Amino acid sequence: MSEEQKTTAAGLRISVREAPEWTALFKREERWTGGDGIYAIPLSGHEGPGQADATRHVFVFGDTFIGRVDPETAQRRDFAMVYNTLALLDGNKPDPAQLRFIWGQNGDGSATAIFPPSTAKSAGAGECWYWLQDGLVIDGHMYLMPMLVRSDPDGPPGFQFRDFGVCLIKIPLAADDLDLSNHQQRDTPFFHVNAARKLYFGAAFMPHTTTAGAPEPDGYIYVYGRYQGAGDNEIKLAVARVPEGVFEDFDQLRFWDGAAWSTDIAATTPWAGAVPSSA
Repeated sequence: MSEEQKTTAAGLRISVREAPEWTALFKREERWTGGDGIYAIPLSGHEGPGQADATRHVFVFGDTFIGRVDPETAQRRDFAMVYNTLALLDGNKPDPAQLRFIWGQNGDGSATAIFPPSTAKSAGAGECWYWLQDGLVIDGHMYLMPMLVRSDPDGPPGFQFRDFGVCLIKIPLAADDLDLSNHQQRDTPFFHVNAARKLYFGAAFMPHTTTAGAPEPDGYIYVYGRYQGAGDNEIKLAVARVPEGVFEDFDQLRFWDGAAWSTDIAATTPWAGAVPSSA
């Protein structure tokens, strides 16, 4: 098995290797047969090392195939593509017996997304959907911050869609499970476009908190985003932060402007190095 040595920006030496056992866990020929945009979220809320075996994990997917795969030809048969799905894994081992996939169901029994948009911004927008991004667990709830996407017939072939918002999905936890029927959806102000660039947050979270098991925690949740200049195919990293206790208060989010934490999302600049925790 190949292994690659890497050195992080902080000078830590790490090893990176293939994990065929995890690849095999998601290689399936019936029902759920593949999805993109994968994230893994521990329902315990503890994201530090050493406790993965004691919790259930949620895997989050974007576009997903539901149907069959021919075992001889690897071609898809009798399938539907839905915009988002989930999976639940008990423990930290790639055991198929401990893995359960979840998607939505139409009235006729056909597959659909687990989260159809229901916010004010999605209303009247025509055909639209969520592409799920990262998530985290805080105080008995799992939060996701998906991109809101809609059909755009003027787009180039194969890309007839465009993103136009970022939303917040809040899902209660009950007995180490997701209470999906009581989830809530809200529009957020964390999608920002001007003449110079497009910016949206929710691509990743880093809860630098005691409850998440962070070393030397500062009590903030760091929210990462994508910064793309107008006419530029290169996507750069943006970062914001919010105190853990006020995560749902959008006015409390502060955006890194290159020198300090700003209240103005328009001042956000691409992240270019270490952000001082005292800034």
